Amino acid sequence: MARYPARLVSQTDIKMGADYTKKMSDMKTQVIMGKATIEDWDNLIGAIQKDPTYVQITKEINEAYQRRTSKHPIEFGQTIQHAKENQDGDHYEPSRERGT
Repeated sequence: MARYPARLVSQTDIKMGADYTKKMSDMKTQVIMGKATIEDWDNLIGAIQKDPTYVQITKEINEAYQRRTSKHPIEFGQTIQHAKENQDGDHYEPSRERGT
């Protein structure tokens, strides 16, 4: 079982995030090839950060993080299964995983 906390999820990112990823990837390629400048990259990132949809993604991720850290702290070494149990209201006990 993986030992990484469950990923923070934004429903808006699920729907629209791939568009931002593609734009950034395409711009990186253009910069590497010398067809765009670092200033072009900075302008793209600035425009994305101001985009209302991206602002919504950031808000949702921050809210998910706040919910996770305030109600269900994830401890170092916790598995994804334990993170899911935390979402159901159980508290993770490291000793359960070691069988002690």
